[in-house]
Amino acid sequence: MLSIPKATVETLDELALEAGLTRSALVASLAAREAAARRQRRSAAVLELLGTPVRHGNVAELVRADRHR
Repeated sequence: MLSIPKATVETLDELALEAGLTRSALVASLAAREAAARRQRRSAAVLELLGTPVRHGNVAELVRADRHR
């Protein structure tokens, strides 16, 4: 059970009515949208940390060549 201020519930009800949804469906939709946005932000942060991939050419060829030295 959630405790939500009356004014917020009234706003949720207005939004739900405009969208043709129940209050529960609206809250579920908003939660799903926020979860997707969170995943996107985390993914972008990981990609930023990883940086641009470095290309080393044909690594298998380099390993084989190194074995014969």
